[in-house]
Amino acid sequence: MRKTALLILILIFIPAAIADQNDELFASLAAGQRVKFTLKTHTAVTGEICEIKKDSVTIDNSLEQGFKSKIAITRKNISAIEILSRLTPEQKKVVTERQKEDFGKKIESLAENGKKELAENNYSRAKDLFNEILILDPENAQAKSFIAQAYFMIGKNRFDEFNDGKSADKLPGIIDCAKEALRYDPSIDAYHALLGIAYYENGDYYDAVETLSNAYKLNSANIQTLSFLASSLYWLDELADAEKYANEALSLKPDYPFIRKLLATIQKEKAIEDTYREISTRLFTVKFKGENAVDTSIATEIVTLLEEDYNDLSPKFNIRFTSPVKVIIYPDAEYYSETGTAGFYAAHYEPGKQKIHVPVKNFTANRKIFENALKHELTHSFIHNAAPSVPRWLDEGIAQYYTDENDKELLDTVKYSMVLTAKNQSFVHIKELTDFWEKAKDSRELAEQFYIEALSFTQFLAVEFHDTNLVTLLKNLETAENIDDAFYSTYRIRLDELEKQWIDSLSK
Repeated sequence: MRKTALLILILIFIPAAIADQNDELFASLAAGQRVKFTLKTHTAVTGEICEIKKDSVTIDNSLEQGFKSKIAITRKNISAIEILSRLTPEQKKVVTERQKEDFGKKIESLAENGKKELAENNYSRAKDLFNEILILDPENAQAKSFIAQAYFMIGKNRFDEFNDGKSADKLPGIIDCAKEALRYDPSIDAYHALLGIAYYENGDYYDAVETLSNAYKLNSANIQTLSFLASSLYWLDELADAEKYANEALSLKPDYPFIRKLLATIQKEKAIEDTYREISTRLFTVKFKGENAVDTSIATEIVTLLEEDYNDLSPKFNIRFTSPVKVIIYPDAEYYSETGTAGFYAAHYEPGKQKIHVPVKNFTANRKIFENALKHELTHSFIHNAAPSVPRWLDEGIAQYYTDENDKELLDTVKYSMVLTAKNQSFVHIKELTDFWEKAKDSRELAEQFYIEALSFTQFLAVEFHDTNLVTLLKNLETAENIDDAFYSTYRIRLDELEKQWIDSLSK
């Protein structure tokens, strides 16, 4: 009897012995004629019954050692079902062994080429090759491991690019790559760490803590994991846990400047938490020095102001707080020394912590400034509830608008200032304002320019397109791929064109 073999998925070699059955259908195949099949679904050698689909009817043949696959016959007048049903047990065994041998060789070849592509940093090509292995063998652990590695390296390279330019639009791609790496292999701490750090850079501190905690469980001695976990917890105001992980990081690398500075900040804030008195309501937790009855009276009045501001802002943003905002009222000297804030600021807000810091100095010296500063910072809390990743210039523009929308004198002053700026062509383009802030924040003159431009553009949007669209814009920022798409979704006008209309309006 001629040597026989049946290669399912690509070729079927029909044994000469079958021709002895005088079946006309098989006689033409006696010389080893090939029958081609087209793969419909992909699985691997599983030891289960092979399913062959013909004319939309699935029939089980008895190849116990075959493939669990659905294939369709492409050559007419050849009934693979009949052919396979006529195979003897001995022939079936030959078929099965040949299948395993051919698949093994194919998988080995793909794996070798995939490893070569990985070594040459061709991660996308490597990923494709290992995916071909999974088509043949869906449970191939080695292929899954290498696919995860390829996704991780693509994400890591994107993260290096992000670090070079801090371009936030790269973060979603990094997050997707890290998630894919974990889908294929959740056992590697570095994959969890990459995802957690990307969440951290995106301001998603809750997700960062959850993911970095998983990385920590797999490897508690990774300095990056510990550092970003401590920092994420700090921004969530979980100071005790933040201190714990910062100390662990410092024990691994005592001269690490980032951790030493973070730990000092954590301990400073913990001291305030421990020594300041507190007034709590459902919406606010106000911490104050509380050295005498006057301090307590001031803190109580501040709580009342905050409640009034909340009642004004909540319906505008259609947001209700689910957890209290923390407000720290400092003696003047302590505010600037403890927070490191420049002396010309009246207050500031920490988004991740949902915490307002304000010096008490203007409460009696200039009550209007104090009340405006308090409402301004509370507005930031609403803004970040709606859009945690809001650009700084839009954050400040909306906060100023809702604080000063009824202050005609101030708004006229802002417009006059912007008219002069436009005439001198010294304004900063909207898309460049966020970068401008980094050099402006410590300069009173530049900071004023930043705030004036941000308010002027926001006021233009509110007046020309109704202020309710400001809240719609914030919501769109969370779903759009980038800021241009968010503006277009809201106003049906591109941001560059809106900027042009704003500048033109200043000359009218």
